Amino acid sequence: GWMSGQHECSWRGFVCETKQIASHSDAQVTVWKDEEVVTELHLHDNNLATGFLPEEMFNIFSNLTTLGLYGNGLVGTIPSEIGRMT
Repeated sequence: GWMSGQHECSWRGFVCETKQIASHSDAQVTVWKDEEVVTELHLHDNNLATGFLPEEMFNIFSNLTTLGLYGNGLVGTIPSEIGRMT
């Protein structure tokens, strides 16, 4: 889980894909590398009893295409950063 030191792609409810990410770029060359990125979060019915969605979540997981949160007790507004999801 969150504090295990394992890559998040191995966590329950997380789905990842391999994407090419620019790891270095200068005026003449861009170096690409394959990287596992989180594309789906399935956290429904996960005993998130109360709370809110932190804005930082959408910066950290900027490659999200699916976000499942139903069955939890989250409150408040949905952060505008959710618009950054791909």
